[in-house]
Amino acid sequence: MNVLVLLLVVGASLAIGMASLDNDIVTNAQDLGVGEKTIDSEIDASLILVIERTGPDFELNYKDVIVECKFTNEGPNTIEMGSIIYCKLLDAVGNLIAEGSEEVTDAGGLGVGEEIIIPVDDFFAFPNSNNVENVDEIVFVVQGPPQA
Repeated sequence: MNVLVLLLVVGASLAIGMASLDNDIVTNAQDLGVGEKTIDSEIDASLILVIERTGPDFELNYKDVIVECKFTNEGPNTIEMGSIIYCKLLDAVGNLIAEGSEEVTDAGGLGVGEEIIIPVDDFFAFPNSNNVENVDEIVFVVQGPPQA
């Protein structure tokens, strides 16, 4: 059984204008509930979204797509080796439209202040569903390593 230790939701319905991403991104670290109990998040994180402009004409005919999520462990705990960090892009009705994941491979885990880059490379809805105009919410999930 794997242990989920963090669910970080980023509201990305951000008033996206022409080639701009609003800097006021609200994050909400949520505790995960199981039955009558609540599992407290064991880590805090900060994030950076890497957006790439694509298209034949970068002034008029372009798409801004989210190509990477940079996840930084803000502590207080180390994320263990074997953990998988997911960056999930959801549309306005909560459907998963694109995601990426990366496994923590360093023997010492992902320490406080360390960053991992998660490429967004799985498209569930359609090609280029990672276009910022399609994304309403960004969810990070940290899944603990497999338990023996």
